[in-house]
Amino acid sequence: IALSWGREWSRQDHEPRKGVYLHGPTGTGKSSCVREWFARLNVPLVRFTWDPRKEAQDLLLQRTLIDGTLVDVDGPITRAARYGLPLLIDEVDLADPAELTSLNDLIESGLITLPSGEVVRARRGFVVFATGNTAGTEDETGAYRGTRGQNVAFLRRFYNVRVGYPTSAQLEEWLTAMKPAAPKQLVSAVADAATRMRQAFEGTKDGIALSAPISQPEVLHWLEALGHFQRLASTGISPAKYALKGVFSGRLSLGDQE
Repeated sequence: IALSWGREWSRQDHEPRKGVYLHGPTGTGKSSCVREWFARLNVPLVRFTWDPRKEAQDLLLQRTLIDGTLVDVDGPITRAARYGLPLLIDEVDLADPAELTSLNDLIESGLITLPSGEVVRARRGFVVFATGNTAGTEDETGAYRGTRGQNVAFLRRFYNVRVGYPTSAQLEEWLTAMKPAAPKQLVSAVADAATRMRQAFEGTKDGIALSAPISQPEVLHWLEALGHFQRLASTGISPAKYALKGVFSGRLSLGDQE
């Protein structure tokens, strides 16, 4: 991100912009990484989340109701270009490849022609960042239904970075910072178990894999729920299993739960 942002301010006018495409499993902090990075620089960030119903036109113009009248206003990419701000497109691998390809030159040159005929030339500081659960290729795990393989011409406009999960030690450090009152032994056990679940999602040596990973927020919610359900232990019910089912494993198949 630092390379991309620094390059934006040092490149020659004729040189293309180049953002960053961050991809990896759900809940690894891809979007948070971009948001926090610019927040610490006090740089406003324009954000747009894609879904299969969106079209490239939605990035240029959006219709809104003002004083009872529908009017066209700047969409996220036009707004970011007009004011020289970075743009974050989340879940970009849910898009129709043809829709994204139509944005290729715009992402590089920052030149936008609106339906009204107005031409918007992006100010310095306009850079497009994107996130997705896949690397822009077909999802082979089946965990991210609806994602699509993207055009190589679109993907080459970005630096490519895979964001993985933290190590068990890093996860334990983060949980301790988030919940300093939680017993250290419990935090350590949760971090270790969550790491093993993630390893199982990525594939174990016996060829059996979980159908979904436990995200960072879900690990935190599990630790919180564990503290709430500790009293179940006196009834013969495992607080760990009971809490985990509510925050994560309950949405898995019975085989995966086991």
